[in-house]
Amino acid sequence: MAESTVTKTRLEGVITLGAYAGGAFDLSDGSTLGSANSYEVSYEAGDLSLTIPGRARSVLADRGSIVDVLPGDEQASTLQFSCYFRQGSSETDDTITDIAKWLVIDPADAGSDNIGANWESVYSSGPGNEDARVNGLSVRLAITNSGDSGDVSYIICQKCYGTLSFSEGDPDTLQLSLTCTDPIPTIL
Repeated sequence: MAESTVTKTRLEGVITLGAYAGGAFDLSDGSTLGSANSYEVSYEAGDLSLTIPGRARSVLADRGSIVDVLPGDEQASTLQFSCYFRQGSSETDDTITDIAKWLVIDPADAGSDNIGANWESVYSSGPGNEDARVNGLSVRLAITNSGDSGDVSYIICQKCYGTLSFSEGDPDTLQLSLTCTDPIPTIL
């Protein structure tokens, strides 16, 4: 099949966050795994950015002249996006604020909000083990061609940890900045 000639836009994207030991999304088709918790981000700016550095590279020089490039260690990818602040914490509902807060706290201090009580870090050794040393989640960006609902592309980062920034303004915004330890995201 030839490469599509349809250019995608931010208006066609949907960000979904998920949590489940090992990763929340199926890397063969982009679907959410059966037992995973997930949250579709709404009220967001459409400004997701992803940097994939690949392996580190070392330039080898012979008396100042480059003679080779050597591959180095894998490097983590980085992903960030912003969304509008709408609500603080909730004991009963999933909120982006609780997800962001959960990302930055110690798993042992998960709290009693709905996310802290129910979400499981992607860094757990297995479902239900609750042995992760950091909280982490999966991110899926689904981009659907508005003229053909069967034309869907996915970018999936399975294992990410991160930070939260809050900015006051018109509107107030939250920014999630994630480091993804699956060095090359899955692109479907």
